[in-house]
Amino acid sequence: MFIIFENGKEHESTGGNPEQIFPKSYADRFRPMELDESILDTPEAQYQNCIYEYEDLGDKVKKTAKLVAKTADEQRLQRNILLGSTDSTQVDGFPNKDKWATYRQELRDLPTHANWPDLKNEDWPTLDLN
Repeated sequence: MFIIFENGKEHESTGGNPEQIFPKSYADRFRPMELDESILDTPEAQYQNCIYEYEDLGDKVKKTAKLVAKTADEQRLQRNILLGSTDSTQVDGFPNKDKWATYRQELRDLPTHANWPDLKNEDWPTLDLN
């Protein structure tokens, strides 16, 4: 037995367009979905990974975004991207070159941070050009 989806409605079927036929156990994924991605709008989301949890609400499925800490390799990659994007600040005559150098050193020192690799937003160095 299969479930076929046509015009937003599901029907039982044993044949038809293979693009529209799914095993019955797969049908739950196509019920109306309530999506909660509010956590992705927080500053912490920039430094963490997102996974989704699914909850059966009977007539619909609730899909909720959850944040999980990045691995050390992922944090190192993020740090390296930030370092690479600031390489040009170290040429002679660049404004605030010393502040940029301090910021870059703080990025290099991140793996020695007490919270490594479970860094929060406030653990990452900031740059004050004022």
